[in-house]
Amino acid sequence: MTSISRTVSVDQPVEKVSAYLSDFSTSQEWDPHTVSCRRLDGDGPLRVGSRFENVQHLAGRDTHLAYTVVEYEPGRRIVLEGGNDTVHSRDEMRFEATPDGGTTVTYSVDLELMGAAKLATPVMPIALKKIADEGAESMADRLRSL
Repeated sequence: MTSISRTVSVDQPVEKVSAYLSDFSTSQEWDPHTVSCRRLDGDGPLRVGSRFENVQHLAGRDTHLAYTVVEYEPGRRIVLEGGNDTVHSRDEMRFEATPDGGTTVTYSVDLELMGAAKLATPVMPIALKKIADEGAESMADRLRSL
């Protein structure tokens, strides 16, 4: 398993930031590797069990990932688990209000490759670092413009 975490801080209220990022379909707006992301279980309130289809463009190809919200504390944290036949991912976002009214977001990912994809495990930390760095920068830029 490969794990990575990035933290960004922005001058936006925690309620606004957490609501925006917890709706994982917005990842297509802030994650430079997300081609599309849509909620699969309807328009009701976000909850444990909410499901998303996420399409990532990585290594020159599109990869479809199915995510499910497995833990959700509105305004504080959300955990999604997902993947496909070759990868399992556990993504967690934690939201913390700063004393000046801003928000600190900590985004952590645990990835496990499966099947023949396991052969790429030795290079995963390098690839994941680049993806995480790009994602954190893009996330911060998008959150500043909310």
